[in-house]
Amino acid sequence: MLGTLRTLIYTLFRLSPAGTALAVLDFYLFTPQDYILIVNRLLRLLAVLVCWNMTEGAMMLWIKARKESSPQSRGFGVVTIGLVLTTLFVMQAFRAQVTQQLFLVLLAVLALRGMSRSGWEQGRPHVSVATSTLSHCLLAGLSFALALGEITPQAICVAIAVGTLLGAVEMTWHADALSQIHNRWVRPMYRVCLAGAPALIGTLALLGYLERSYLLVYLLLPVAAPVIRRSATDGSISRVYLRRVMLMYLTLMGIMILCRVYS
Repeated sequence: MLGTLRTLIYTLFRLSPAGTALAVLDFYLFTPQDYILIVNRLLRLLAVLVCWNMTEGAMMLWIKARKESSPQSRGFGVVTIGLVLTTLFVMQAFRAQVTQQLFLVLLAVLALRGMSRSGWEQGRPHVSVATSTLSHCLLAGLSFALALGEITPQAICVAIAVGTLLGAVEMTWHADALSQIHNRWVRPMYRVCLAGAPALIGTLALLGYLERSYLLVYLLLPVAAPVIRRSATDGSISRVYLRRVMLMYLTLMGIMILCRVYS
């Protein structure tokens, strides 16, 4: 039961970049009609992601059952087909609300998420490190694009900050898999993801692109310091720090929401 709850929480973390625009943008600047349209688009995006995750899970179970010649394979196959059709329907509903360019970005996000999941499950974690982090950044950027109709430099920076810190959460979740590989760039990338997110948003605030209140994100750097120090010392990524890294991500989002509300 506890394991299922942890997996559910982790899944919600991976879905959260879809709501980045709601956490950052000042929607008092939008008309009620525009606000309703934006929420509608983001809900359709979230529905696509949920259906895609369920389809991925069912397909993995189906493939595994077929390899083992399990009698349950037919049932998994029926469920998978049903989920595929549902996903296609929801994707079409999303496509009806957006431009072709934004729909292509969604397809890129889904493709990267699929590559990430298969990489974790098939012993290629170095592939998943890159694809998962990129998918989170693109998803956060897509959230802004759906709300603004365009993507601004500030939005790109915030999307990168959110995506990279969530990438660090995912790397910490899969720390056991990463301990088996020796790619030189994975550990430095992990440290950059932890420190880069608050540093990037704080720099935007220092330069005047965000309110000064966003400087509060610098408080995350001392929280990240022990994790960064251990990774730099012994070159490891430890699951012991999972709660700390998750808390960093939640705190980052919380600070941005508070700054939006009180700025």
